Amino acid sequence: ICNKQEEVCHQSYPLLGCTDKTVYCVDRTVTCTLELNNHDDENGQWKIQFNYMKYNTQAVEATETVNPKLYPRSSKTITSQVSITEKELLDTQYTCTYSIISKPTKDVCRDIIRYKEINKERQITAYRPVTKYRIEQKCN
Repeated sequence: ICNKQEEVCHQSYPLLGCTDKTVYCVDRTVTCTLELNNHDDENGQWKIQFNYMKYNTQAVEATETVNPKLYPRSSKTITSQVSITEKELLDTQYTCTYSIISKPTKDVCRDIIRYKEINKERQITAYRPVTKYRIEQKCN
């Protein structure tokens, strides 16, 4: 997308004005989109880096990092844009790749039963072992 153009007049006449001109793009936006899905039942925060490269090369010309947050069971189109203003790069075709720098993690919890042996005393009988327990939750 060309955001700003400039004209260079090569031939001009007093009554007709400029009859031969060339139009140059001097500010261009390159856009990359990604469809991100959250299939989980919890919110999620991602960190994604978009890399803009000249077409058919591996040289990264520009990068942008975005931090989208998605609600449970939702999808979102993530858009990244960079502005190209260097004259020698304005007519260049670009490709875009992305890298997921960080993704949401989920705590996986399980119940753990803690046992404790307690000796109780009664008047009629001797010592009798009694087992008590409680359930705790441990998350990784």
